[in-house]
Amino acid sequence: MQEVYIVGGHISRGKSDKGNIFTVPSNSYAEFNMFLDPLAAKTVLESGLNITLIPLATQREFSFQAMLNRLYSSTKTPEARFVKRLLTRLQALHQKQRRYMHMVKPTLVILFHRKTNMILALIVFKHAKTEKHSRPSASFQTNPTLLLQDMFLGEILGAIFLGGDHALLKPKMRTEYIKVIAEGDESKDGHILIDKLRGKQIKILERVDLRGCYESFASRLDDKKQSAVIGSFEEQRMKWNTPPSYKPITARIFH
Repeated sequence: MQEVYIVGGHISRGKSDKGNIFTVPSNSYAEFNMFLDPLAAKTVLESGLNITLIPLATQREFSFQAMLNRLYSSTKTPEARFVKRLLTRLQALHQKQRRYMHMVKPTLVILFHRKTNMILALIVFKHAKTEKHSRPSASFQTNPTLLLQDMFLGEILGAIFLGGDHALLKPKMRTEYIKVIAEGDESKDGHILIDKLRGKQIKILERVDLRGCYESFASRLDDKKQSAVIGSFEEQRMKWNTPPSYKPITARIFH
């Protein structure tokens, strides 16, 4: 396996830099995905693979409204219009219905197909995990939009980072040695700690150019070359029956 990209995890930089676990108030510094299966997170992150982590702190730099503002001018393709309407309605839903996120966990999945440079947007609804501590934390009650950003913008950032132009994104990376807590203690499970002596080395996406990210995402959705085209079954069958054309490849050997 050449590379692993993980959107998730939280590396706290201080007492006020908390995670996003709203179902377990005693766990203040874990990120939701790592908390749900800390043993799996520990196995992967401490495997020694070539891992790039896109943590919660980097995701929180994104502005939901700034991204929507850029999408308002993107109306050239059905994909751009769909994503704009979807994100607008989800933002309105969470602003008006504060208890909605506690009942259902919607996840926006942005898929980037490297070979065809296509971005696909899917919306998946999952029931939130039921815990004995079922009351949302105070931070969620006062700022539900923060949790909304955690759940949606990370997937978008991951797709942009994988498929975007890094000259435009200007990513800033750093290397850390980390370990993941998976001890069966819900107040600690999912925590990612810096351990320079015994930790495993990973790369962390620390920062990106936000304006470049918004522009890259919107322009890719607005690209008519990657927009889906609906045709008849007969047209599709003709394409299936047409042999692919291959261009000759010239190999140069240097002595």
